Amino acid sequence: MMRNYMEDEKKFQFINVALNVLFYVEVIGCIMFPILWCTFDFSFKFTQANIIMTILFFIAFINCIIITNEIIKIE
Repeated sequence: MMRNYMEDEKKFQFINVALNVLFYVEVIGCIMFPILWCTFDFSFKFTQANIIMTILFFIAFINCIIITNEIIKIE
């Protein structure tokens, strides 16, 4: 019984660390996005790279919201 509890605790800690790492990666991505956008193209034309970066930004933003909600649920 105690061993099962310890294994569950290790799994929980691993999931918690993974969620925190993902959360910080997403936050850094959301901060870096406008900087990269301005660095690559000052004219704000919708080139293929900008469209891909926009899609990636929205995916990162949605993931950020989902991960935050998961962390709140766990705690």
